[in-house]
Amino acid sequence: IFFVMENNIFKKFNYSITKYNFRELIEVLFGTKDLENLHKTRPELMPNYQLKFENESQTNFHSTFYSKLNSNWKEFTNLYEQFIKDEIYSQFNKPILYQYAPTFRAQIPDDQAIHKWHFDSDEDHNHPQGEINYCIAITDMFDTTAIWIESSPGKKDFKPMEIKFGEYQRFNGNQCTHGNKINKTKTMRFSLDFRILPKEKYKYDVKKNFSLTSGKKFEINDYYRTL
Repeated sequence: IFFVMENNIFKKFNYSITKYNFRELIEVLFGTKDLENLHKTRPELMPNYQLKFENESQTNFHSTFYSKLNSNWKEFTNLYEQFIKDEIYSQFNKPILYQYAPTFRAQIPDDQAIHKWHFDSDEDHNHPQGEINYCIAITDMFDTTAIWIESSPGKKDFKPMEIKFGEYQRFNGNQCTHGNKINKTKTMRFSLDFRILPKEKYKYDVKKNFSLTSGKKFEINDYYRTL
């Protein structure tokens, strides 16, 4: 499924935080240089209801980000596309499809970013098989702010995938069960994640399911863009 990277799909990389200043753009958006304590400096953004699987991506943190993203935030989208071209494509060196825009994750203290343990091709998410996941740390991801994942499908040997700001991780979220623990660090975690599908694995299906996060169909020029 995963070409030459089948046996070493889990890999951590460094990236330039000056060239790819995702964090800086998000700091400007939220009006702070201390994203880790955004829940304290911008308490009005905190949810006043219980987060669960159905509403975890609908907080004020998410709506602030996606409202900006959907209002032609060229500085961010151009940076993301350049990241895909410069950082990701060389890992394949063959045509790929990439997620049209990264998914924004915000994990508040004493809660989870994702409330259901899952793998992306399961019946709740229905992502096409063959996708490869990436996560970019905007704040350090460690301990209970990390993604916890099994080392291979069905093994259930969950360990934290710890990623520091300035690093990104490639992983098999399509087949390996993963999720979050309750954040006990008293700070917020922010990250971006996206999926890559080798073009030869793409199969057009008029009945393709929608992404739960974006509402887009898993099709070229909707959920996917081509490179």
